[in-house]
Amino acid sequence: GDRKMKTILVLLLLASTSAFAAEAVKYKSVEGEEISSKTDPFHGPMASKKADLSVGAGLDFFDSFGLQARYAHRFLDEGFIENVSDAIYFEGGMGVTFYGNNMSGFNLLATARWDFQYDPKWILFADIGFGFNAISGGGNHDVTGGGFFPAIGSGVIYNFNEDNGARFDLSYQFLGLSYVKRF
Repeated sequence: GDRKMKTILVLLLLASTSAFAAEAVKYKSVEGEEISSKTDPFHGPMASKKADLSVGAGLDFFDSFGLQARYAHRFLDEGFIENVSDAIYFEGGMGVTFYGNNMSGFNLLATARWDFQYDPKWILFADIGFGFNAISGGGNHDVTGGGFFPAIGSGVIYNFNEDNGARFDLSYQFLGLSYVKRF
């Protein structure tokens, strides 16, 4: 059932993050140094861009089709693990879930996202927070994710270049693929 599907998705996520691209790409670090994707994993500097906007589609609450948008701003350039390229972002988001039967949901969420920069191409992340999903055409108790919900999950971001990327989320509230724009 649901547990088996979630286990399979977690395993796919782990498998995809272990198959990193070997292609060397040059970026500028926070300190302005030029870096390459051939740096020591999890030890290179973080990218210079401090904010990102992502827009995507997928399954909301492992149940129904949804669209999500998120804005993230880095507020700690150095995370909690010494000698590891990690950073903390505040992320706010909103989305629409289409449940069918004339029911839809509009959700807002706020999370803290902890990024681990594997190299300039790949970022692994985990996020935790909370959200609220208002339901039209029915009560909050009639659907998965109605009312308040925990916003907890993980994912990967693949950077096409310094400004653009793709994001895969595996979380309670969203299983999907998004386009990422950095600035």
